[in-house]
Amino acid sequence: MDNNIKWGKVSQINSSFNIAEEANRFDVWGIVQARILSDGSGSGGFCGTAWLCKVTEECLIFATAAHVVSTELFYSVKNIPVKVYVFLSNANGISFPIAIDNVKIYREIDLAFITLPNLQINKFHPLSLSLEEKSCDEVYNYGFPDRAQNDVKFSINLNPLSATFDRGPWFQNGNISSSCYKTTNYNDVNLVNAQCFRLNYTSESGFSGGPLFSNNTNKVIGMMTMVVPTNDGSPPTESLAISVSEIIKKV
Repeated sequence: MDNNIKWGKVSQINSSFNIAEEANRFDVWGIVQARILSDGSGSGGFCGTAWLCKVTEECLIFATAAHVVSTELFYSVKNIPVKVYVFLSNANGISFPIAIDNVKIYREIDLAFITLPNLQINKFHPLSLSLEEKSCDEVYNYGFPDRAQNDVKFSINLNPLSATFDRGPWFQNGNISSSCYKTTNYNDVNLVNAQCFRLNYTSESGFSGGPLFSNNTNKVIGMMTMVVPTNDGSPPTESLAISVSEIIKKV
């Protein structure tokens, strides 16, 4: 855990982001963990990002990174008198409580799906996906970085269960450097021959699981997964996103 924290701080040195104002931002969701004390008070924080990739009459299916929704996210720390809740929430003030039973994980491509009942038919629409992107295209990604939450006001309610916040998401942008098939087991990210895009800018904790958009089409071409570590331990300058082709195979 200490190594992950140190690496997270290193990755921030070359990372930058800005508050998003585009219409797409309402279709990108923060994964919020709330910790409630026995007296009913509590606090919330961003743990990652998810986005709506498929809608049926029965369910809503959100995509995110597998390492974001590990089992530990849903359970309280032993011997600490708090109860943990996890939510999917967006910038429009809509919030869904989720449980580990809602999550299906594909660790070999760092992908997970969160499935919820579709109780509001036609209200939610999935983001458009595209397989027709080439190297060097301009791209941008949306998400909820840990570092931004210092300026965020969270509202946690127990009746009904909800977690909302007063700003976000945030975005980064740059270019695709190359396409590749990646195998790695680094920190909490596991990839086995996963089709990926290598990006010419770095990212940081909280953006994981967020959608990567083509600047040309404003369609989703991938999902943020990890920063690219440097050989000498210096701050990274690149990040990695799995291709949307991997997501389409599983959804």
